[in-house]
Amino acid sequence: MEIFTKPQKSILKFFMQCILGICVVPAFSQKTTIIDDFKYGLTYYEGFSITIDSLSAMPDGIIKSVSDIIKMRLGNLSTSVRFSHGQIVDVKNYYKKNSLSFTNHKQIPKYDLEFILQDTIIGIKSHSVRIKIDEYGQVLYCNWPTKGYSDKNKFKSFSEIEKYALQVAAKKGFNTSNYMISFNYNDSQNKMCWEFQFRKVGDNKNGFFDALEIDSIGLDIIDEYEVKKQTVN
Repeated sequence: MEIFTKPQKSILKFFMQCILGICVVPAFSQKTTIIDDFKYGLTYYEGFSITIDSLSAMPDGIIKSVSDIIKMRLGNLSTSVRFSHGQIVDVKNYYKKNSLSFTNHKQIPKYDLEFILQDTIIGIKSHSVRIKIDEYGQVLYCNWPTKGYSDKNKFKSFSEIEKYALQVAAKKGFNTSNYMISFNYNDSQNKMCWEFQFRKVGDNKNGFFDALEIDSIGLDIIDEYEVKKQTVN
């Protein structure tokens, strides 16, 4: 179990980064949250869901919708995507128990699905693609943009990204001798990016880091912040 300081940024981005063991910490952040997820990438629906490990557990129409979503968003990267696991949610009974969610028009997906993208040509060893859809196959959430990232030929090579990140970090006075890298979805700007964390104090499990996010299809800094990580036994 890990304790993370919760940032005042997108809630979705926060939970994605908690899954990776990362937490963004702006100067005004105060809260501390404990995360103990029951399975990688899954949202807890209070017992109103079943876990699946095959797309065949869903109706044919939904399977086609999911396939179309992946092909449209990831284009020629879609052949490098495989299904990992997911949930089928009992939305009706969830709303019965959580009437406030229904009143506030909180959208609960019928299908909450997790895919893995692996494409070493563009430097992606393993990235989680999350798709949430309703009973009709309409997208409620996806952590991959609708357009702009469907052609892997437009992605900058990882060596280009890394070289650029180190140049920028050096100019900012960051410690470039020790850093960590991850491939993420920046939901606020709707971009796929590489995140570089340059260690300031501590070690890779407990410490402070200067972080840069760089657009994966262009050499642009799209975000900059400080990260704090703290692990407890």
